Amino acid sequence: MAAGWDFAFPPACVACGGDLDVRSRSSCRICDECRSKLTVHADHLSCLRCGAPVGPYVDRQRGCQECRREQFAFKTVFRLGIYDGAVREVVIRGKYLHGEPLLTSLAELVWEHAGNEMEAMKFNLVVPIPQHWRQRMLTRHHAPDILAEAWGRRLQVPVGYPILAKVRKTRKQARLNRTERHKNQHQVFRVTRPASVQGKTILLVDDVLTTGATAHSAARTLRQNGAKMVVVAVIARALGHR
Repeated sequence: MAAGWDFAFPPACVACGGDLDVRSRSSCRICDECRSKLTVHADHLSCLRCGAPVGPYVDRQRGCQECRREQFAFKTVFRLGIYDGAVREVVIRGKYLHGEPLLTSLAELVWEHAGNEMEAMKFNLVVPIPQHWRQRMLTRHHAPDILAEAWGRRLQVPVGYPILAKVRKTRKQARLNRTERHKNQHQVFRVTRPASVQGKTILLVDDVLTTGATAHSAARTLRQNGAKMVVVAVIARALGHR
């Protein structure tokens, strides 16, 4: 039955629309050509603090030139690639209408490359970076929610949607410099159910990490409410934002 369906309606890559190998039953619906473009930096050495690519002689535990001046409330970062080229294009497309299958496949691609390490962290809870309620009314879907659902299924742990709330509307981070980004995210989150995070190891989910200001603010709020440890997972790490 499945073979007949695939013959009549060949599965298509969610990134480029090209044909997928009908023999593949992977939940990651991305063709080999797109995979090669999206995973160029996936297995390269990266800073353990912020996920930026680093050379072989950098002490990855102590940070890199992108984050050495920063203090983060999260432990480390899992990411697929650098926010540039093909990765940037698919992340942007995933934010818009009908982007859910693309985001789910990107989450699966991250899992293929980092799933063993993610499982080893023994997460108790997955928490997406939330939107302010006014933003939520204007968007069809929220990328971190879709990514969190995919990773929650893989990790077999619950996704805590109502646990972290954004208490005030903020300016667009993309329009701000590094200092302004941190000020913009200061005390912007609130934990609605402190008992749900106490003693927990939490996977905090966003689509892109730039300076780390948003993730730091959210992680700090979770830690202040009793979370044992917070680790960040994103599709991409943006670089060069001062």
